Amino acid sequence: MEPYAAFLRAVNVGGKNMLPMAELRDVATQFGLTDPETLLQSGNLFFRSELSPQQIQSGLEGQILVRFGFEVKIMLRTLSEMNAIVTSNPLPNEAANAPSKFLVMFLGDLTDSSNAETLQARAKDGEQFAMFSYNLYGFFPNGLGSTKLTTSVIEKIFGTAGTGRNWNTVLKAIQILDRLQNN
Repeated sequence: MEPYAAFLRAVNVGGKNMLPMAELRDVATQFGLTDPETLLQSGNLFFRSELSPQQIQSGLEGQILVRFGFEVKIMLRTLSEMNAIVTSNPLPNEAANAPSKFLVMFLGDLTDSSNAETLQARAKDGEQFAMFSYNLYGFFPNGLGSTKLTTSVIEKIFGTAGTGRNWNTVLKAIQILDRLQNN
C-alpha cells in the first residue's frame, strides 16, 4: 500500500472551515484509508491506500463536504513525491537557515513554470520563488504574515488551487510517511 500525504486547503484558519483532526481521521477510516494520522491542526492527513490518487482526492473531498458541509481542496502527494520535493529544492540554503520562513506550496495542477517568474517579478524585500513539478517554493525573509503574495494571489497567478506548509512541516510529513511505509 502506498503512503500518502493529503494537505487540506484553508481548514481551521480564522475560525472558518473548522475541521477537528480526530474527525478527519474518522472520515479517513470510514472512507477506507489505512492508518490515518494527522499533524498539527492545519489539515495534514497521512495514510496508506491502494486507491488511485484521483479516487482518494475526490472521495475525501466528497466525504468532508457531506460530513462538515463545506468544500475543501486536497493536494495529495506520495512519499516519493515528498522526497523529490526535498532533494530537488532549488533554494536549499533558505530552507536550512530559516525553515519557518520557507514554504512549499502544493499546487493542485501542473502549471506553466513561467508563472514562478511572474510571481518573482512581484516579490518584495528579498522574497524568492522557484518551481519543481507542481510545487512552488517560497522564501519569505520577513515572515509569511508580511507578504502581499498571499495564497489567493498565488492561486490567481497559477490558475490552480494550492496550500502551503513550512519546511519544518514538510520534513515532519516525510518522517510520518516513512514510518507508514515501513508498517
